[in-house]
Amino acid sequence: MPRSASIPRRASTDPGGRHRVACWSGVAVLSLCLLSGCGDVREAPESDRAEARYTRALSMADSKSKEALRLLEGAAGQGHVPAQVELARRHAEGIGTSVNHGRAAELYTAAADAGSADAQYALARLYMRNDRGVFSDPAKARSFFLAAAEQGHADAMNFLGTLYLNGWGVAEDPSEGSAWLLRAAELQHAGSERNLYVLHREGRGVPQDLGAAQMWLTRAADHGDATATLELAHHYERGDLWPADPAAAAQWYEKAAEAGDRDAMFAACRLHADPIAAVGWCRRAAEANLPEAQLAYARRYLTGDGVLQNDVMAVQWLRRAADAKMTEAGVLLARMLLEGRGGEPDPEGAFTYYLPAAKAGDVSAMMAVAAMYHDGIGTFRNEALAGEWLLRAANQGDPQAQLFLGLAYGRGDGFERDRSEAHYWLTSAAQNGNASASDQLGRLEKGISKNQIAELRRASQARVRKQPAQPHAPPGNNPANTD
Repeated sequence: MPRSASIPRRASTDPGGRHRVACWSGVAVLSLCLLSGCGDVREAPESDRAEARYTRALSMADSKSKEALRLLEGAAGQGHVPAQVELARRHAEGIGTSVNHGRAAELYTAAADAGSADAQYALARLYMRNDRGVFSDPAKARSFFLAAAEQGHADAMNFLGTLYLNGWGVAEDPSEGSAWLLRAAELQHAGSERNLYVLHREGRGVPQDLGAAQMWLTRAADHGDATATLELAHHYERGDLWPADPAAAAQWYEKAAEAGDRDAMFAACRLHADPIAAVGWCRRAAEANLPEAQLAYARRYLTGDGVLQNDVMAVQWLRRAADAKMTEAGVLLARMLLEGRGGEPDPEGAFTYYLPAAKAGDVSAMMAVAAMYHDGIGTFRNEALAGEWLLRAANQGDPQAQLFLGLAYGRGDGFERDRSEAHYWLTSAAQNGNASASDQLGRLEKGISKNQIAELRRASQARVRKQPAQPHAPPGNNPANTD
């Protein structure tokens, strides 16, 4: 806090001589003189001039200006501890000046030597790093953390506890570490409360106690720790450390959502008991550019779940999710564009969304791309590329793709006609549950000898047993070129 020092009472007349003002303190020297024209601030004692410079620097409309920095330099040079701490912070973070950790360390050291716990803590943080101008020195860091902690600085207590827990610059001592965390937690330090949750959950430095873990995590969440709030909600949703409680999960997700966490907004959308509130959180998460929420919100418009059914709005939100590289949204959007839902049919647009989804490994998109290349819909006709995408889908184990691929090899459609390949893929499709594949196998085996049938079946079964099936690129096509 800014220091305030008494100065001799004196009267000062403004230039117009209309009134006189009594100036009582260092802060008053600045504020009243600015308002009513007291005598020259430079006439005040040095400590008050430093206080006035510091206060003026912080009160300026542009507190990051060169003038503010000059005022802080003047106050710091006069030994004003809060000015030294503020100026050091600006040098460390590059506020109004270039980053200079060496200068920051000098200023923090001066303030720390004067007993500032904030400066001791900040200096310890600098010594934990290895920034240009300040070499890492864990021993010095510990000594300054300790000095600040002994003055009741909760952040320093928390950091000192983590030093002992992890053996950073000190001998590892979980018991000592947990003791410092407990002291900080008694001051309602949310980070320490969350750390104590971890210790009780894992039994580090304290006996393992899930009840105590739940208590400390709840306290951290109550005191505004965003990570604790989300983790508490996750545990209530999953029921992994204590019994599941969907209502409690929704409550904590909503608290995290209100703090701006978009993942929590989406969780509140999923779990909230109030349908109207759920839709509201879904919309907010979607507007916060969370692709999963954009997809979920689009599905609500598709089905009329909590909103009026609207294909145009569904397409709008699907497009945003798909443009964020969400494969599932891209596939659904492509299907709607192809069918003309939410507007005129747009085969070219559909293909532009199906292709990235196919490249990302979505089997239904691979099948769609294969069909569009085969028929020249939304793109140029290319049987070789159609065959390659069909093959990729079949090699993913999709029975429908395996059926179509077997038929393609049997007819020579996009491939050289090959009865053994046709038999293998139809056998794979049949064993993966495609009923039509068995009928097609019967047709394929007509007109050939029993020995040939036996050989085909033996070869097909031998390949089916090999997992995964080995891809066979169509002739005359470069597999790497799938555009």
